[in-house]
Amino acid sequence: MPRVALVDYGAGNLTSVRKALRTVDADVFVPATPLALRAADAVVIPGVGHFGATAALDGSWRAAVLASVESGHALLGICLGMQWLFDGSGEAPDVPGLGLLAGRSVLKLKGERGDKKRAHWQAVALAACEQCGRNRVPVVHEAIDLAGWMAGHPRSVQGGLEPLTRLMLSLHPDARPLREAVSGNGPVTLLSGPEGGLTPSEEAAALAAGFVPVTLGPRVLRAETAPLAVLAALTLG
Repeated sequence: MPRVALVDYGAGNLTSVRKALRTVDADVFVPATPLALRAADAVVIPGVGHFGATAALDGSWRAAVLASVESGHALLGICLGMQWLFDGSGEAPDVPGLGLLAGRSVLKLKGERGDKKRAHWQAVALAACEQCGRNRVPVVHEAIDLAGWMAGHPRSVQGGLEPLTRLMLSLHPDARPLREAVSGNGPVTLLSGPEGGLTPSEEAAALAAGFVPVTLGPRVLRAETAPLAVLAALTLG
């Protein structure tokens, strides 16, 4: 009978998972400390809710789980526990994941859910324009991934007569101050990442697509604040 460690960090439905494991004759136990994982033939990480809850799985737990995997033992992540197997999540960028799988979990907005979100954001844009007296309402487009957006985004306007300046907010060491990267009053396209910033591979793809890394200074702003700061700097600076 395999011994299965069911990790309890306060965000999982342990009762249901325990019952499911026992139906296949597993000897289930809840480890009190990371060291207790050494007695397990397999480890299960359950979880529901916000990724921030996984902060309870600190460095000692991450090291113990990785040591178990390196020893050849099975590892199963369920729901939030599956997200934790990656480097992290856009939902809580300051909370590290296990790092067993490369990348981070992101919210996918497709189908009916995506349509409802877009309709809500479009209504917010309309209400904001009514409040400030703007007579041109910004269009909220359908959510697509970064690669698809860069592939379909034009490099110029007015029939190719006026090039677009492509900027990317970045912590890259070669990032230039925003005002130095903008010349004249021509059109600008800004790429600003999610909470936690763009991944190294995303930044590399953006650089290859002609985006110039720029910075607003030493402070790191939230995802919803950074684009507004750029607009203010470009229009008022």
